[in-house]
Amino acid sequence: MEEELRCSHCRRFFEDPILLACGHSYCRCCALKVSQCPSATRPCTPGSGSGSGSGHLGSFALSVAGSPLSPQPSSSSGASDTASLCDQESDKMSIISESDSGVVVSSSRNSRPSSIIGPPLSLSRLPNILTPSTSGLQVGCLVCHKSTYFADESHIVSAPANIAVRNLVQRYSSAQPSCSTPTASPATTAPAPPPPRCDFCTEEEAAAAASITCTDCSYSYCARCADAMHPARGPFATHRVVAADAAAVRRPLPPPPSGAAADEARCSTHRADPLTMYCAACKILVCARCLQDQRHTNHDIQALPTTCKTQKAELTTTLSQLGEKVKTAKGDIGKLKGIQETLNVNANDFKSTVCIQVDAIIEDLQKRKDKLMRTIDEERDRKKRVLRDQIVRCNQQLAKATSLIQFCIELLKEPDPAAYLQISSALIHRSTTADFLWHNDMKTKPEVDGEIVLNLDTKHLQYAIQTLDFAQLKGFMTIPIRGDFSQVPSPPVIDASSCSAENNSVTVVWRPRNDGCAIDGFVLEIDNGRDEGCYKEVYSGPEFMCQLDGLHFNTIYSARVKAYNAAGESLYSDPICLQTASVAWFQLTKSASQREIFLSNESHTLTATTIDYQTILGSVAFSKGVHYWEITVDRFEGNADIVVGVARHAVNRGLMLGKDLHGWSMYVDGERSWYLHNENHVGRVAGGVRKGDVIGVRLNCDRGTLEYTINDRKRVSKEGTFAFTTLARGRYYPAFSINCKAQITVHTAIPCPSSDSE
Repeated sequence: MEEELRCSHCRRFFEDPILLACGHSYCRCCALKVSQCPSATRPCTPGSGSGSGSGHLGSFALSVAGSPLSPQPSSSSGASDTASLCDQESDKMSIISESDSGVVVSSSRNSRPSSIIGPPLSLSRLPNILTPSTSGLQVGCLVCHKSTYFADESHIVSAPANIAVRNLVQRYSSAQPSCSTPTASPATTAPAPPPPRCDFCTEEEAAAAASITCTDCSYSYCARCADAMHPARGPFATHRVVAADAAAVRRPLPPPPSGAAADEARCSTHRADPLTMYCAACKILVCARCLQDQRHTNHDIQALPTTCKTQKAELTTTLSQLGEKVKTAKGDIGKLKGIQETLNVNANDFKSTVCIQVDAIIEDLQKRKDKLMRTIDEERDRKKRVLRDQIVRCNQQLAKATSLIQFCIELLKEPDPAAYLQISSALIHRSTTADFLWHNDMKTKPEVDGEIVLNLDTKHLQYAIQTLDFAQLKGFMTIPIRGDFSQVPSPPVIDASSCSAENNSVTVVWRPRNDGCAIDGFVLEIDNGRDEGCYKEVYSGPEFMCQLDGLHFNTIYSARVKAYNAAGESLYSDPICLQTASVAWFQLTKSASQREIFLSNESHTLTATTIDYQTILGSVAFSKGVHYWEITVDRFEGNADIVVGVARHAVNRGLMLGKDLHGWSMYVDGERSWYLHNENHVGRVAGGVRKGDVIGVRLNCDRGTLEYTINDRKRVSKEGTFAFTTLARGRYYPAFSINCKAQITVHTAIPCPSSDSE
């Protein structure tokens, strides 16, 4: 937590800290130093230390004078040359903020808008208002690299102190006798300005030193320009002219608040009034006089204790969640360290195995053996470097999160509501951001494993003498397999605990026996589900698992696996029986080109936005058994149409279901319905559907029939209850087409009702 109590500029404990817009803090004197560093857009303020002492802070200390209405002075006069003019013009017009507070906080490069608030002025008057001293100062944060804008140095000096952080520094210093806060510095005064230069010398020639300054025009003139631009006659006869050096003297900045006033948060607008309320709409502390301002009319004004309690509870909840993730990360980092420790052991074991293989070969392979040893060491070192870098990154992120948690916990002990609310929003934002970005920053999943994934190839010895190298089998196998190719491998073992069945898909997982025999691959066979003992090969390769889709529902399948290498094939493993689901569950799917169709409710609700038809299919196909699903009409307006049925995978998804040879459907609107296949309309019946009606679809793959119900009543036409009776054997997908802003929801995994017609 000590890192949070140190100023990022001077690296000392905070002395009179002020809160920046990003949520971090600066010492008041450090903020003045940073804001006075030289930049390309603002002349250097004398005494700011423009030499090497400014270091890298110069990139943050930019005066925001790049406004479209800001003048581009040709002279190099300091920012304080127009301080008196700023005081005169501030009563006439405000271009800094709506409340004329003098502080501008913005994420853009310009510290103020280019428009002018107030009565119109001539262009000749603009340079008197928009001068470098009133265009704002930029204070850059070294922690997050965000900027905070102030009107001038006086607003930095008079900015309210971060009371909560200051109190925390005092408590921490009292609890840690070895740590001491720096002594207070004397009151800050503005540095002396440089000698003024003429404001009217052209850019092509060097600006001459100014000899006089007109307090009415607020411009400085050299002797030559004074005779031409400001003669002592005519309209300039009444102007007050003083020596340029006397006009450039800067007034000392007011000292920061001290004593009892420093312990009480004061309003930045009404400096004499304490902050007593909190505006929930503006998210700022306000005083009693601020409540009379029109800006807070009809706003939710809350008491400080109530708001403080609410925001403390919110921060506590966020910190609790972040703390749980830190705890989990510590355990994951421990696992990473364990992998790093076992990596050396595994590397040594593998080196011994390679030594045994290489020593069995003739003496000509000795030089090749040394190269293999170096390859193993390089692989080990590479993985250790990856793990070491990953652990370092995780520890850095963990330390950062832990420091933030300790910092926030200590600030939660702040008894002063106003002091806490001054920084609570920033703390909540920082902790919420850390919690939201946790999975992006804290990546504890091992980037490498603890195995040396290398396999020495000794299958063809004569050729291997010249090209002996490691065969990288990790990309093809889940675990490394090494052994003797002269022996037939033992039967694999099917891992029943890892096998699964879902809908009409099964997953089979197996592993080899550790008997020292090499394995090139495996062969998986499955029967037809009829208990006839007839198996067929469905997979051959080096993987240790296989997923089979498109099986029959409510069917028990038997699977077995065998291994093979150069010596031959092993015996079959003990078979395993897997049963597919008795009732189908599926979702809706669409292609990337179907942009006018929207899926929601976990892809169970279908919504149309145009009058054009498009066909949507289910995620599961049926080829055996009887299946049933229902469609609820959620929205049905105007000339909307609903088309439901089944389709082959080759159906044209850009047409209405039933318009081509691969779709069978029932078309229904608000008045009538009929069956549709290959653009043939049959079985027309009066009566349609309305919002809330339920359409049932029953598919019998064994008999090749399709029938419908509406609100649990079978749809009957002249042809009978069946819509179609000649569906050929094959795979059929549930299919749907709607238009005109209609909306339907599909309900699956429903037990199939009986049919009187079968």
